[in-house]
Amino acid sequence: MSAVTDGEPLWHVTVALAGRPVPYGSLLTTLSQLCGRDPANMSVRYRSDLVELRYWDEGSAAVAVAESGNRLWAEARQDLALPDWSVVALEVHDTETWRRRRSTIAPADPPGAVIPLP
Repeated sequence: MSAVTDGEPLWHVTVALAGRPVPYGSLLTTLSQLCGRDPANMSVRYRSDLVELRYWDEGSAAVAVAESGNRLWAEARQDLALPDWSVVALEVHDTETWRRRRSTIAPADPPGAVIPLP
C-alpha cells in the first residue's frame, strides 16, 4: 500500500541529467539554489557532468509524476542558470518499492543535501 496525502499517492523520483562538464563551484551554487526551493524534500548528487535530483512527488500515476520530473530541470534552468543538460535517466517508485529498494541498496540522502558523486 502506498503512502497517500490529499488523496494522491506519493512517488519517489530520481531524475539524472548529463552534459558537458561545468566548473564545480558554479554547479554547486546553482544546485544549492535549486535544492533550496524545496529543502525539506529534495536532495541532489552531482559531479561536473552529471546531476541526480531525488525528491518525493504526489500524483495519480507514475507516468504523471515522470512527466513532471522530466520538466523540472527545464523549468528551473533559466531562472537558476543551470547547465543545458539532457535527462539521461528517470526513475519513479511507489513508496513501498522505494522502501524495499532503499533497505537493500543504501540509506536515503537527508533532505536538502547537495552531495558530490565520486
